[in-house]
Amino acid sequence: MFSRYGDNGKMHGGNILTTDDVVYSIDRFRKVAIGPSALAPVVCATALPGNQVEVTIEAAFVRLLRTFTDVSIGIYSKAAIEKVGNDVRSTLRPGSYNFVEFIPGNRMVLEVSDDYWAEKP
Repeated sequence: MFSRYGDNGKMHGGNILTTDDVVYSIDRFRKVAIGPSALAPVVCATALPGNQVEVTIEAAFVRLLRTFTDVSIGIYSKAAIEKVGNDVRSTLRPGSYNFVEFIPGNRMVLEVSDDYWAEKP
């Protein structure tokens, strides 16, 4: 599950990416925006040993893999969202940039992440 991020993939803010973050993100997406229709066939997601997540669906759904790879779904830090809520600061997730500051209607400041798993942007 985490081969892209390595065994110790870091989220922005320093949290380690876990299967609980993946399950939380899937459940969260099922409740917001286009999630209810995009993930309609998903019955549940369960964290398993060995950095794996099992997704149970009610019927075959050809577009499910494409949905999971879409940038809009993302993997978010459960701890960060529980701490700051559903504003832009809660988008603490693995990625090439770290969130620094957001002032609505004015600016959003990002910086290159030293913990990013791939080539630096």
